[in-house]
Amino acid sequence: MRRSIVRLCFLLGALVSAASAARPVQMRLLVLTASGTEPSLAAIRFFLDRTGTPYDVIVAGKGERLPALERDGTGLYQGVLLATGNLGMCDPDCRSALTESEWERLDTYTATYGVRSVSYFTFPEARYGMEYRASTFASLDAPRQLTFTRAAQDVLPDLNTANPLAVGGASIYAARAIAAPGEKTEPLLSYPDGVAAVVHTKTDGREYLALNFDQSPYLFHSLALQYELLRWVTKGVFLGTPRVTLTPQVDDLFLPNFLFTKDNEACSPDLPAVVLTTTFATACPSFRMTGADLATLHQWQEGIMRRPQTRHFRLTLAFNGFGIRPPGEDDLFAEALHSADAFFWVNHTFSHRSLSCYAAADASGACRPASFEESLTEIQTNADLANHAGLFYDRTSIVTPGISGLDNPAFLAALAADGVRYLIGDMSRPEGVPAVPNTTMPSGNDKVLLVPRRPTNIFYNANTPHTSVPGSETDEYNHFFGPEGTIRIGGPGGPPYNGNVQTYEQIIDKESDALLAGMLGFELYPFMYHQSNLYAYDGRHSLLTDSIDAALAKFEKLLKLPVQSLPQSEVGRRMEEQRTWMAWKDQGSAVLRPGESVTLQYPAGMIVPVTGVCATACNYYGADAQSRIPVAAGQPLTLPIR
Repeated sequence: MRRSIVRLCFLLGALVSAASAARPVQMRLLVLTASGTEPSLAAIRFFLDRTGTPYDVIVAGKGERLPALERDGTGLYQGVLLATGNLGMCDPDCRSALTESEWERLDTYTATYGVRSVSYFTFPEARYGMEYRASTFASLDAPRQLTFTRAAQDVLPDLNTANPLAVGGASIYAARAIAAPGEKTEPLLSYPDGVAAVVHTKTDGREYLALNFDQSPYLFHSLALQYELLRWVTKGVFLGTPRVTLTPQVDDLFLPNFLFTKDNEACSPDLPAVVLTTTFATACPSFRMTGADLATLHQWQEGIMRRPQTRHFRLTLAFNGFGIRPPGEDDLFAEALHSADAFFWVNHTFSHRSLSCYAAADASGACRPASFEESLTEIQTNADLANHAGLFYDRTSIVTPGISGLDNPAFLAALAADGVRYLIGDMSRPEGVPAVPNTTMPSGNDKVLLVPRRPTNIFYNANTPHTSVPGSETDEYNHFFGPEGTIRIGGPGGPPYNGNVQTYEQIIDKESDALLAGMLGFELYPFMYHQSNLYAYDGRHSLLTDSIDAALAKFEKLLKLPVQSLPQSEVGRRMEEQRTWMAWKDQGSAVLRPGESVTLQYPAGMIVPVTGVCATACNYYGADAQSRIPVAAGQPLTLPIR
């Protein structure tokens, strides 16, 4: 209740402030920087490129001048983001990249239109209600714990202000809060005898939120702050509908996986790889999870879903019907039917044979890709099994064995013929990373789109943390990334990724950090696991649950935002909409009349994502209204703010 009241007060305050200005502005952000290489600029770009919020970057230190800020009584920017507070250049003498007249023009604009400013890395000065204390300290090794003030609970309501913010890998300017007569400075983050972030209000109504520590897209404190900084600078109304997602996909259900074995060279490859065939005659031991493992997983997931922030968490299980045993002999299949409604299900083909190397082409053993007919059989046989069994699987999506078939026109044609739209791609390869974040990628068939998926280092052939046993995650991780690891920084001959043998706890810490980075970065990409990772190695925990538990614990310590999982078709749909939006967002207009309405007009028909506005009905993410609004080509659409 208290949080709802705080959020209501925040929104009412923002509306009152905006209404007092009562001047229309374009829903676009102005990003000002001095050199164009600041880590804080990279942090700004990283986040806005993922949310799809339009922005312009002006590199004032490289000769670009402050652009026009208004036209015909409409402001051209609804917020100002400063990579550094004074836009200083120290080559050769320290001076601002903006002239005095440009600062005056910017100040006049922000005061006249009620536009807020955020400074991402601020030298403490009177403009921001701070004073430098003649010292700078770094938190490059041990993170410095910064404490949130009472004011931060109102200004940054979705941060978990009950916990300190760990600022690591960053320099911090020592400062104290000051305010000239008629001005107001509210500290948001503090440390003994100093402040690290403030909101400062000038006598003419200008508002600044200033952080006096380094930002970077690779630092968790920066990622944790981004959503709240965007909400503050836009007063809660902006283009983009970011949501925190965590969508783990588990491949190979009903099939066994071969297990890594440290002392067997045939079972300890030089590089991680996914087995592409169903030939199980091998010297490597194999593992197939049991019904008890799936029941334990189901119970664990129910526990996650009972927590307020993770009510919409759910695993996706990619299944292969070939591995189902005869009726009465398969406790895993029986439990899958019993627990069917608890999970998302997706087709993983029937046999798990590679669609790129389906069979030998001739006596030489050369590979032949699957034909159209073979591909259709793989897809439809698995689909028929799911329909017969009552597994309500994701009809328009598929995950292929070993991410194969992406280069097989016959297989892609079979997908299109069967109505499959979304095919999982592989972000472990450079060509599998989309140029525009959170968007689908084209395949070789215009009716099929690739949904990028992130790999994990919870390996397909690992099922236990214990060492010196088949399936050891710890042994395999060190085999690749330890002091004598086969994978080196920069390639063969380079230094190892880790100078010491990593414990299981250290591995889980690293892997949960990778999950956390995706969540804090508002990425839509699913994460890859395999059925062997679901083995309840102590009757309760598995490699998958250990990594996700650790990631959620870290996330909940930082943010109060909800976490949700999505079926693959929904991930694909949102990425497809985002791809269109990102292509057209700079070619139309969105005009905000503070406290009144938003008017959208674009030259192409599309779905426009807006936070802070309701369309025909309100959809909420936490306490924020979010709408994905269909806009017809060339037709203005006005929506009230209510």
